[in-house]
Amino acid sequence: MSPHPAGPTRVVPFEKAAVVRAFGEEVHFLLRAAETNGAYTLFLELTPPGGGPPPHFHKREDEWFHVLEGRAEYLVEGKRREVPAGSSVYVPRNAVHTFRNAGTTPLRQLIATRPCGFEEFFRKSGEVFRGGGAPDMARIVAIGEEHGIVFQLPGAPPLVPATVPASTPAIVQPADTRVQRLFGEEITVLLSARQTGGTLTTFLETTPPGGGPPPHRLPKFDEWFTVLEGRVSFFGDAHWTEVGPGGAFFAPRGAVHTYRNDGPSPARMLVQTSPSGIESFFDAAAAEFARPGGPDMEKAMGIAAAHGIEFV
Repeated sequence: MSPHPAGPTRVVPFEKAAVVRAFGEEVHFLLRAAETNGAYTLFLELTPPGGGPPPHFHKREDEWFHVLEGRAEYLVEGKRREVPAGSSVYVPRNAVHTFRNAGTTPLRQLIATRPCGFEEFFRKSGEVFRGGGAPDMARIVAIGEEHGIVFQLPGAPPLVPATVPASTPAIVQPADTRVQRLFGEEITVLLSARQTGGTLTTFLETTPPGGGPPPHRLPKFDEWFTVLEGRVSFFGDAHWTEVGPGGAFFAPRGAVHTYRNDGPSPARMLVQTSPSGIESFFDAAAAEFARPGGPDMEKAMGIAAAHGIEFV
């Protein structure tokens, strides 16, 4: 049993996400402070061809990106890289970075920050851009400073944060990953403790029709899901809610939850847990499920228990 009472789970269908338009971008906030107990922000960002923010760094937030569609070019700590769809990027607080849509179609990215608060910067910036005409960049810079975000403006010298990042930024492309199979699911870990300094794990999960785990709780991890393909029913706080593409579900550590693919085709989700560590469970369980003749299910359940996963 989890020693601490869990907060409520949260479901946000894509059509109910708050939308902000700023910097030429469209931002859909899927999870904010109210849904994550102040811990995280999750949003979908659409960037037009050629668009992207000026170089900047965050004093308060670590940031993770997943490129869903399009072709991005990232500049992180002075190093420039092309980042194709399916890639994930980790940028710790105090690391100077930016990105640009290097393609000819809109760039779609899922972005998460820890802790929350970034949404307030976007909300206030959106009010400036709503006025029409050229935005007051001095006001944008001031809003950034209010929220611990420092921008490099054209002609200004390169940014040098006063604090060195606690970990190294990372970019993981699809070719760098591997698929693991366990409990009928396919898991592809994109960012693990090795890349994020233990702050977060990001993975893709493919669930067959009718698939999904038994109800369980994760006493050590917060977990949130974004549906990429298919329709998934999530169970939390004693009831089921169906979520389509773009929708999100948040389960704080200790909350009993599960999900089920009720559709006729495989469902794909991007899943994130904080802190890192759940990937060690995937490694151990995948090895059991890869045994000739199939897994010993009693042993597989013991592996889950050993990694702090409690089935109820």
